[in-house]
Amino acid sequence: MKKGKISSIALVVILIIVFALAAYAGATKTDDSSFGWVSLLPPVLAIVLAFLTKQVLLSLFLGIFIGAMMLNGGNPFYGFLRT
Repeated sequence: MKKGKISSIALVVILIIVFALAAYAGATKTDDSSFGWVSLLPPVLAIVLAFLTKQVLLSLFLGIFIGAMMLNGGNPFYGFLRT
């Protein structure tokens, strides 16, 4: 396999894991609890994606989108509307 194809597959796997963690964090959120260590997920995702893809604006948007999705109960539709 070529290096580009392997990194694309790795990027897709990372994004699937990140979306699953965001949905889990949003689903388990109650009014009196905090997100804990999962709150570090959006900025870490933005930084890692910026280094991997060399596209800073797209990486920042995805980090903001994941944060908005977490705040809206893991719902990607409302996360997109709130972004």
